[in-house]
Amino acid sequence: MVVKLKKVVTVLIFVKKQLILQLRDNKKDIVFPGTWGFISGELLPGESPKNGITREMKEELSLLNIKNINLNHIYFDRKYGNYIYYVFSVFLKSKPFMKLKEGLEYSFFSKIEFLKGYKYSKKLKKNCFLAQKNLMKKKYFRVY
Repeated sequence: MVVKLKKVVTVLIFVKKQLILQLRDNKKDIVFPGTWGFISGELLPGESPKNGITREMKEELSLLNIKNINLNHIYFDRKYGNYIYYVFSVFLKSKPFMKLKEGLEYSFFSKIEFLKGYKYSKKLKKNCFLAQKNLMKKKYFRVY
């Protein structure tokens, strides 16, 4: 039996010591619906991880011409399938122009807000939790 390996890119975007997270759609057919998550997505066939994360930032937040995208680490996850994750980081000095194209909203999280593991959603009018709190914290501290 051949098990397909899915390749996923993820980026932690920091703006003046705040992390941008996206509130995932509240649909039952996606993983971690209605939770705050990193900007990420699956690589297209033949696409390099760097091109994939550039595409995802454009598709999800309309971010263009972002420089200094750094690959921080690569890891495998078999908990929800066979995934290989390419984790990138970007440190910006000022807030870029962003227009949400995927998800319900985005928000800037301070380190304290991030460590709480939840934040109020203006769109859903309730506190929403991090998608994978422990894993996200591990990735956050590995980058920052």
